[in-house]
Amino acid sequence: MVKSNLKEQKVIKKADLKVVDNNAVKTTAYSDINLKKWREYDHIKTDTLWEFPNRLKEGGHSNEYHGNYIPQIAQQIYERYTKKNDIVLDLFFGSGTSGIEAINMGRRCIGVELKDELAESVSEKFTPKQLVTDVNIICADSASEIAKEKIKARLDIMGAKKAQLLMLRLMMILSSSLIKKKIYLTAQLQKNFMICLKKLQKTDMTF
Repeated sequence: MVKSNLKEQKVIKKADLKVVDNNAVKTTAYSDINLKKWREYDHIKTDTLWEFPNRLKEGGHSNEYHGNYIPQIAQQIYERYTKKNDIVLDLFFGSGTSGIEAINMGRRCIGVELKDELAESVSEKFTPKQLVTDVNIICADSASEIAKEKIKARLDIMGAKKAQLLMLRLMMILSSSLIKKKIYLTAQLQKNFMICLKKLQKTDMTF
C-alpha cells in the first residue's frame, strides 16, 4: 500500500506541472507592445534620447503650420500608450498631426481647435468618410463647457465612453526642442513627459 501511494503522489505532482511558453505574448491593457520582445522593436525608441534626422513629411503630413509637433513623437507615444482602434483626444489640434498619425496607425482621434479657419483647413486633409468614422474635429475653446459637451457627443457617435489617450499642450513644449536638422528630447524632458503620460493613462477620461 505504501508503494502504491508513492506512485500516486508522483503522478499527481507531474500533472500539476505547468508548461511555460517563452514565446507567449505579454502586453499591457493600454498597448500592443510585446513586453517580452520590446528590445526587438527597431522602430520604437528605447533610450533616453529621441533623435530624428528630420521632420516626417510623408503620410499626409506637411509643415505649413509653425505650432505643430513632429509626427515621430506621435508615433512613439501611440505605440506605447494605445492599441488599434483606440481614441486619442487632442485638445490643441493645430495642424492635425495627432489625427493624421491616428489614421496612419489604425487609431481614431477627436481634435479640439480654437481657430475657425484652422479647423476648416485641417479638415481638408481628411476624406469625408474619415471625418465620420476616424477623426472628429471640434471648433471650440478646449477649456469651455461647449467643448466638453461636444466631446461627449463625438464619443457617443464613435461608440465609446472615454478616450484612451489625452494629448496636452506639453506637445508644444516638446516641439521647441528642435535643433536645426536634428530633433532632440533631453533625458529630463522625456522622463517628465513619460511620468505625465503614465498618470494620464490611469486617469478616467470620461466626460
